[in-house]
Amino acid sequence: MGSHYIEYETLVETAVDATITIDKVGKIKRFNPASEKLFQYAKEEVIGQNIKILMPTRISDNHDGYLSAFLKTGVKNIIGTGREVIGRRKNGVEFPLELSVGQMGWEQGGYVGILRDISERKLFEHQISDHVKKLARSNEDLAQFAYIASHDLKAPLRGIANLAGWIDDKVGQHMDEECASYMKLLRGRIDRLDSLLFNLLKYSRIGQEESTVESVDLNKLVQGVIDLQETKNFSISVDNLPTVQASSTEMTILFQNLIGNAMKHHDQPKGNIQITGIKTPDHFELAVHDDGPGIQPNMTDKVFSIFQTLKPRDELEGSGMGLAFVKKIIERNNASISIEKSNFDRGAAFIIQWPI
Repeated sequence: MGSHYIEYETLVETAVDATITIDKVGKIKRFNPASEKLFQYAKEEVIGQNIKILMPTRISDNHDGYLSAFLKTGVKNIIGTGREVIGRRKNGVEFPLELSVGQMGWEQGGYVGILRDISERKLFEHQISDHVKKLARSNEDLAQFAYIASHDLKAPLRGIANLAGWIDDKVGQHMDEECASYMKLLRGRIDRLDSLLFNLLKYSRIGQEESTVESVDLNKLVQGVIDLQETKNFSISVDNLPTVQASSTEMTILFQNLIGNAMKHHDQPKGNIQITGIKTPDHFELAVHDDGPGIQPNMTDKVFSIFQTLKPRDELEGSGMGLAFVKKIIERNNASISIEKSNFDRGAAFIIQWPI
């Protein structure tokens, strides 16, 4: 018995994957320990049996035809390739397998199959598929809700706004200070709800329509965003920013909200904002630094939640959706965002890792 044969025997017997050899008519010649464990048959029970004993009947009925066709024509079906098949254990339980088949070089002919149980992988695939379906339904529900909110609720909201305006025109000059403050509060609530409905629809549409990915010069884009902001009380410096592959629409929304957030939540009459960008081997690091009040560590995750605000809305008007826009854009582009210490003596920095 040659050394190569002994090495082959040792390899088959110690292999982690089930390894089965059959002759040219399908009778099992070798059944290693991993095969015994996988199919729950002892070697003695299957040696000499047709390989069909390890298959469900609906599959085994065609197996002899596969072998016969190959022997007659030499045309391969699964020989020399890999595929997913269904196996059957001794107790009749069926399970998914990954099968690779090769032709043996024996004088009398034959085949070797290497099999691996993929039940766990198929379960994960099923769970992922189920999760994707549920997510798609959730997104569809959100889109429908946003449509209803932006259209069906807009009409009565406009009616309320018109009534408030009519009351103000008719009796506004006769209101005392307390009544006037209530009217101002009412108008603020109307504006807030109008903004909320608009932003809810805008949020639901991020990712719903195909975005055009292109080379975006962030220097020009950010400067355009700044030009549209009310920045007279802020000094905004922009470092030399990179050109990235992205949707210009999404990047505009992203920087509008990050810059707007820094100004809206500033606690001083005047403030500073610094926007930086550097390239690393794996990504572009983009950052928006401010010298505002900063963000408490226990709030760094919450600020990205939809409808979340750091201050009561009666103190600071806003929908609480600005950073939710940012988070959604970040996630759909396989980027990441974190809140770190600002380059200034105080404040916060929103750090984006954007893939190259």
